[in-house]
Formats: sequence, structure tokens, C-alpha cells
Amino acid sequence: MFDLIFDPGNFIVWILIVSIIVGAVGVISRPFASFVQFAYPNAKYEAIGNPYIKKSNCEKISELETLDQFIDQLNTQKDYQIQASTASEVQTRLDDHFNQMINQMKQDHGKKMNAFFDAYVDFTHAWMIKEVIRGLHQHREIDFDSLISRSQSKMVTSFLKEMATTTDEDINEVLSSYGFDTSFIDLIGKDDTIAIQLDAEIDEFFINKMEQVPVPYKCQKAKHEYISRLIDIFTTKHILRAKQMNYHEKLCQLFVIGDGYEVPKWKSNELCEADTVKDVVDMLDGTSYHPFLKKAMDHYESSSSVQPLITSLDEAMLDLVKQISQQYYVSIGPSIRFMVSKQIEIMNLKIISKGIAERIKKDMITSLLTMEAD
Repeated sequence: MFDLIFDPGNFIVWILIVSIIVGAVGVISRPFASFVQFAYPNAKYEAIGNPYIKKSNCEKISELETLDQFIDQLNTQKDYQIQASTASEVQTRLDDHFNQMINQMKQDHGKKMNAFFDAYVDFTHAWMIKEVIRGLHQHREIDFDSLISRSQSKMVTSFLKEMATTTDEDINEVLSSYGFDTSFIDLIGKDDTIAIQLDAEIDEFFINKMEQVPVPYKCQKAKHEYISRLIDIFTTKHILRAKQMNYHEKLCQLFVIGDGYEVPKWKSNELCEADTVKDVVDMLDGTSYHPFLKKAMDHYESSSSVQPLITSLDEAMLDLVKQISQQYYVSIGPSIRFMVSKQIEIMNLKIISKGIAERIKKDMITSLLTMEAD
């Protein structure tokens, strides 16, 4: 039997040997091919960077006195070429810039990542869906033309156009066709539904949408960690706002999005039992979010607004995507960091340009920015 197996003249043996070699090469080359696929975009977007999430750069550009000076300074960065004469035009050009960067990332990463980048763009437009849903709930007029003109998301643009032309009788059908479930649609028609509840449902809808899109196997862990961090942060934001408004435990639990990375659902429900905003922050001790929240507590107590705490969670996300970039450097980690940082950078630049145009003091402008420590 062994003579037959090891007979060099037996073609079956050679087929077996070749099959083993091909299989081994496939196993070895798969992670290498993945590394090669992401090596170029990772290096490219790390080189571009995001200067306007840095505190020193944000403070420097916030000191400028005119919008022209702002545009000139911004255009010294080679990836920015903004042409505008008003703050409104600057805002539009910045949105265009963000969309162009996402399209460039789609080209650099290949077709298998397209769905993820599209889902991220949809996620950044969640505020438009919230505007429509709140308008429906409050029975007020919605400026669809303005929203459509600003949308950079194909899915959201399609949704807005359909909602703008549909009849009252068909609204539920349109919402259902875009994936909103019956329980959410029912909430819109109830007078006792509150805004945070609707916001939480919409956030969960878009976060789940990102979680469900397929990515190359090498990117799955990085994507999952990022999504889990989003759940932590958005759930915590909703609970902080709820406690600021003295909402009771059962109502707060309706704002919990799901199981996060460091804040699983049982922990979120526990946070809902807290009596005050400070209690929520204290109960997060030991998580990655607590140092950022604790640092912002003085601003919260002096302003009686949860906005400093909300901003601190966005700053925590900047730190966390940096860690994701380092941990998953051979896959999508650096690109996730660039994408998230670019969105926050665009938000900062919008705030700064509007503040300069309206001659708002530098300290007031910088207090609204989300910045990474230098």
C-alpha cells in the first residue's frame, strides 16, 4: 500500500501533492494579500492626516478675523481647495470635500469595502432623517428642498425625495420600504413619544446598518470594535441627556441601543438607575470613557449643560479610533481612524468658519470644538 502511495510514477500521488501545495499557498497568501490590499491606502491616509482635530491648529485658525483669512489658511493644506465667499458656501464646500474624500477611499480600497463606506456616509446623515421624523411627529412643515440640496448620501437623498412627494396615507409604507420596523413607525404617531426616543431608534437603525454590511474577513474585527464603541458612546449620550431632563429609569431604558464594547446592555440599564448626570459619570469609572467625562465635569457644572460631556465622548472616540488604527494596522484600522477624524475635522471647520463670519470670540468657538490632544 505504501509503495503505491509513494510511487513517483503514480499520477494520483502527484495530484495529491500539487493539491496540498496549492492549499498551503492559499492559506499563507490570504493574509499577505489582505496586507498588500490595505498597505497603500493606510500609508496614504496616514500621510494626509487630520490637522484640524489638533488643539493647537484649531486654536490658531480660530484666531483669524475674516472668512477670507480662514479660507486662505485652510487652503495651505494640499487636500483642501475651498473656493467660497460666504460662510454658507464654505459649509457646502466642506461637505463636498468630505464626500470627495469618501469616494477616494472607496476607489483606493476596492469594491469589497464600498458598502461599508456608503453605510458610513448614510450614518453621517442620520440627523436629516431625525429632522424628518421629528417633523412628522410634531405635525410641522419640513423643508425637504433644503435637506435634499445638502444630502451627500444616495440612500438619504432617495428617502427625502420619496417622503417629500408621498401622501399622508402612504408615509408608513415608505418608511417600511427603507427598513424601519413597525414598532418605530408606531412611535411616530404617538403623542407621548419623546424626541430622544426617536433619536435613539434612528441611531440604532444606522449603526445596525453599518454592522450588517459585509467587509473582507481581515477587516471584520476592526469594524466590529468600532461599531461596538459607537453603541457605547451613543447610548451614554442619550442617557446623559435623559438624566439632565430627569427622565425616570424605565424611560431611559428605551434609549439603550444595544450591547457595546465596554458598556453592555445590562450596564446601560444600570446607568438608567442613576439619579443624576454625575452619578452616570461616576458609574462609568473604569471604562475608557470616564477620564474624558471626568475632565469635562467642571464645564458641565458651570454651564448646567450636558454638551461638554457629549463633546468629551466624541474626544474619547478620537482616542479610541487611534487605538483601533494601531491594533488593526494591517487591515482597515488606519482608514477607520482617518474617516472618523475627517468627519470631526469637517464639523470643527464648519463651526470655526461660522464663528469667524459672525465675529464670535475665539474662546466661545473653541469651546464647541472636538479636539485631540497634541
